[in-house]
Amino acid sequence: MILAWWREIAIAAALAAAGLQTVRLANEQADHFRTKAAHAVQLQRIADGTSQAAQAAQKAQQATQLAVASIGTIRTQEKTDAIADNSARRARDLTGSGGMRIPAVC
Repeated sequence: MILAWWREIAIAAALAAAGLQTVRLANEQADHFRTKAAHAVQLQRIADGTSQAAQAAQKAQQATQLAVASIGTIRTQEKTDAIADNSARRARDLTGSGGMRIPAVC
């Protein structure tokens, strides 16, 4: 009789331990899923921020390329104008039609 009583107590203790373990595991799983959801939100924020930064960098790069191209066009036109002016002066000097005026004080 005492042996049966101890066996019942042992079985009840094992069942209680199993029940506690099940509850503990369920709580750990719930905590894990909450953490996982929080991390997913954080990762999405990081991804959004990275995307915005990449778009801003691309716009800045395009603006820089446009500015450099504009400067290149201006410098090319200035060079072309200077070459044309030099050619015209050289032609005038070779023909002697340009004349040269030097202001002098006597």
